[in-house]
Amino acid sequence: MPKAVLKGRVALVTGVSRRKGIGKVIAQRLAMLGADVFIHSYSPYDATQAWGADPDGISALIALLQKYGTRIAHAQGNFLDPAVPGQIIGTAVQTYLMKKGKGGKGKGNQ
Repeated sequence: MPKAVLKGRVALVTGVSRRKGIGKVIAQRLAMLGADVFIHSYSPYDATQAWGADPDGISALIALLQKYGTRIAHAQGNFLDPAVPGQIIGTAVQTYLMKKGKGGKGKGNQ
């Protein structure tokens, strides 16, 4: 296993809705390197595509990422709605940075 060079850092990765695909690989690598990872998905989009949604759902993907021992959190939202990106970022901040008592400042916000 790689050295946890990202321990204490937080990453937000969008487009992580299946156990296949670049979003999953990026989130997995960040977790392997020690980062806490907040993932965004929108499974209804995948369900309309030829590749389809993950048959085991987002919970299977979260379980896969959690095996690296870092914190994994998730929110779903359709980025076609212009309010959703800000909501996802706000949820990630509330989930990780504010709960650490850093008030949005500190190592995870650099």
